[in-house]
Amino acid sequence: MSTLPPPTPTTSNSGHTAQQRQSRTVIAGGLLAVALLAGGGTYLATRDNSTSVAAATPTSVTTVTTVAPAATDVPGAAPTKAGLVDTTPGETPDESPDETSGEATATIVVPDGAVDLGDGVYVPLDEDVEVSGDDPLTFSNTTDGNKLILQVLQREAGEDPNMLLQEYISTFDEDYAFAAYLPSEITAPGVDGHPNVRAASVSYSIIGTDGSRNLVGMVWAYVRNDGLSLVGDVYGPATGPAISEASFSVMLQSLADAPAIGDTADWFDASPALPRSSHPTAELPYQSDRRLAVAPGYELTDVGLPVLTIHSATDTLAVTRLSGLANLEAAQQAVWDTVQPPSGTRASLTPGTFAPGGNTTALSISTAACTVASDDGTSYRCAAWFVYDPTTHNALVVYATHATDQWDANAELLMVDSVLWQVRSVA
Repeated sequence: MSTLPPPTPTTSNSGHTAQQRQSRTVIAGGLLAVALLAGGGTYLATRDNSTSVAAATPTSVTTVTTVAPAATDVPGAAPTKAGLVDTTPGETPDESPDETSGEATATIVVPDGAVDLGDGVYVPLDEDVEVSGDDPLTFSNTTDGNKLILQVLQREAGEDPNMLLQEYISTFDEDYAFAAYLPSEITAPGVDGHPNVRAASVSYSIIGTDGSRNLVGMVWAYVRNDGLSLVGDVYGPATGPAISEASFSVMLQSLADAPAIGDTADWFDASPALPRSSHPTAELPYQSDRRLAVAPGYELTDVGLPVLTIHSATDTLAVTRLSGLANLEAAQQAVWDTVQPPSGTRASLTPGTFAPGGNTTALSISTAACTVASDDGTSYRCAAWFVYDPTTHNALVVYATHATDQWDANAELLMVDSVLWQVRSVA
């Protein structure tokens, strides 16, 4: 996603480029790099098997709409803020697991030069990686600066992996002025050829402060069908993973092979879910498993077909869905026809050049800068972002207008990401 139009926003960097943003997805057998900060850097945890996660009252969320939370919210009891804990009581058995568990064996020997993560799970220590912390452990790549936080947990067999991701997110969500999350991505059992392992992940963004760019990261979990789980949080300068692909593959193999912690269970029929957050969101004016993340200082202007609009004292941001677009050029024209100033009627429009993004994991995000003049002669800066789906001939559009020469570009781009990033199809 390219930067906003001049003049210079109040933050020193208006966000990541499309190239910096395209590597934000966990892949089977390894990690792709993501940029900057992981959920507060650490999370409280204990591996005391006598401790379980207590049910708690859901966090109160201040939304800018009166609509109930989306149906994609994570099901079940709300997470505790006490941190991630083992939920399977009792000692780890020495015997081999039930045959249905897949690959686990009775005895695991941690190889020389590998880091023991607990419960028979380990990761080879690469030459350029340093380890710090104590359950969870932080792996820091001294060559490229990337970091990976890892922890092994004993969870309930058959647990919805969304519960584990939500619990992690709840340990840092309230610590930041503004954060946004994409719906979780769930991988079917059989990750990397391991029939007893499944995976899930959530990408998130945290508002940049003190002139810094926005912070983005990914929380992921590899979950075994007896409840043994490996949780990771990856962050860094987007030049490579904190540990090598080979080390990651060995770590995942050790998770699959580790001794059983109890009986296996049928897999929970997990679906993508939007994590709960303490930060306000607004329901989109079309069917979606996402919600618009609403930055501090913005209020709801209007909601409902065909446009959702929010505004601050000087800025307006709107979201809509367009249909029946023959091709990309038609989509571009439709976007320009949609752009309106905060008040009055568009009298003239000087469009910029639409530049498709480089995201290879989703539909390309196109963006352009423009200037809009209202009937009273007031000139407004504006920007438009959209993704066009040539299969359905539909597009999603986010556009913003600014009545002054300064705006919070980081907040704006974070809101845009909550709507458009990693969109794979537009129904």
